[in-house]
Amino acid sequence: MLKLFVMNITGLDSRWIRPETMPFLAEARSRCPAFSLRNYPSNDILPSILTGTYPPEHGIWGVRLKESADAPRGSGIVPDILTTSVQCMRHWITGEFDLSAIPPWRRKRFEITRSKYRRFARPWDVLSEIGGRVSVMGAVGRDQTRYQFRSPSDPVGEVLPDCANGDVALDWLELYTINRIQQWYADSVRVGRWYGKVDEFVKAACEKCANNGVLPVLVNEHGHEPVRRSIDLQAALRKSGLADDEYSYFLELPMVRFWFHTERARETIGTLLGEMEMVHVFRHDEMGPLHLDFGDTSYGELFGFLEPGNIFFPHDFHHPLGNFYLGLGDRKQWPRIADARQRSNCGYLPGNDCEKGIFLVFDESLRAAAPSGTVIDVAPTLLSLLEVETPDTMKGTVLCVRGAGEC
Repeated sequence: MLKLFVMNITGLDSRWIRPETMPFLAEARSRCPAFSLRNYPSNDILPSILTGTYPPEHGIWGVRLKESADAPRGSGIVPDILTTSVQCMRHWITGEFDLSAIPPWRRKRFEITRSKYRRFARPWDVLSEIGGRVSVMGAVGRDQTRYQFRSPSDPVGEVLPDCANGDVALDWLELYTINRIQQWYADSVRVGRWYGKVDEFVKAACEKCANNGVLPVLVNEHGHEPVRRSIDLQAALRKSGLADDEYSYFLELPMVRFWFHTERARETIGTLLGEMEMVHVFRHDEMGPLHLDFGDTSYGELFGFLEPGNIFFPHDFHHPLGNFYLGLGDRKQWPRIADARQRSNCGYLPGNDCEKGIFLVFDESLRAAAPSGTVIDVAPTLLSLLEVETPDTMKGTVLCVRGAGEC
């Protein structure tokens, strides 16, 4: 069986792949099968990459409103800042208490479907099968698969010794460093240096793969757009005159979703979003072109997507105590102590330059079977390279083949 080393470099923006910033990758992209990937609005796209399906099939897309949940009743006796601080501490202890910055009276209404923290702690249990869909890892098998999530300061020295050793068929590395750097540094010179470090890592990894008989692959689901403006939607909601029990919401940096419990809330918030600059409004039955048609309102009734370069702040991932703790504990996040607003962001509507993913196979003997692809094409392509049968549940197509292809 062929062996693959998949470098899943989160946040790698294709606009940085230039001879002066990433010479190795720029040259490799010119001679090896390389594809631009279309995604969907999310910062948790790995489940689609692994299963070859979109969220309506595997179920991972932020949060889902529980059918049995009562309408929210407000903060009650204990202030939100205290309850969320306790939740943040619980997350630091367990590593799996997700969305700890959302007050309990709101959080309890949601079924959290995000994979991020769960896959760090229990990768095989979480990633081998997602929402009943067998992933590329599940198809290859536990004994022949390895997954690592790393965010090092020195990728070559700290990570490469543990990768591309040829001991498993599918060696998957989720490298988060460049994503983290872009989140908290606006200095293009500093960011450019880190892109250079990533390029050096990819080059060294390809050399190691060649020595160990491993085929290197690079995949990324999105880039990053520098943030130019923040919008305080929570303040606008407080000024709307609506009571807490008239609506529910989940607020991310680039988007917001609402569920309405009164007609007054539906009309008021619909008007509010429609009048906001840089916001694209979608009803739940208009989400089909984004591959997010769930057939009901469980994942949201009304959605607002910001234009790239804008973020909502505060949002449901921000907590003052958590922000200080993360900034203090990680040098790459020091700037957040002074200003908790991210310097760049992702998860916007597909089609924007910052949202173009990358799929690159470092093998000149392969030929492209299509000019571009989508994030659900990665899994069937990897299984084709490994000569492993593709599960019937995978909806994507194979992007590159041996011999003559079409492009």
